[in-house]
Amino acid sequence: MNIMLTGSSQCCTEFFLIKELIVKKMLIEGLKLMIVGMASVMLFLLLLIVCVELIKFLTRNFRMMQEQSLLLNRKTGSNKYKDVPNLEVPVEVFAAAIAYYELDNNNT
Repeated sequence: MNIMLTGSSQCCTEFFLIKELIVKKMLIEGLKLMIVGMASVMLFLLLLIVCVELIKFLTRNFRMMQEQSLLLNRKTGSNKYKDVPNLEVPVEVFAAAIAYYELDNNNT
């Protein structure tokens, strides 16, 4: 059975075919962009992993010396790393700093 299309229905059919082609083209472009974006992120993360491993390799001797030093200090009972200096600042110093700050802000 052969159906003859009139002018308006043929135009409408062509419109939907063109629209369908445009949608397919847009979906393909979107998939390409998604793949390129995900690949670039994956490459960046792989580069970051390589850099971290390189730094780990380059500092291995320093890390081993630090570990040996800490083990030696634990065995000898040395308090070299446990002493923390008193870092308390008197309240008067804070009050003077706040007063100076407020005075400076009021002048400008």
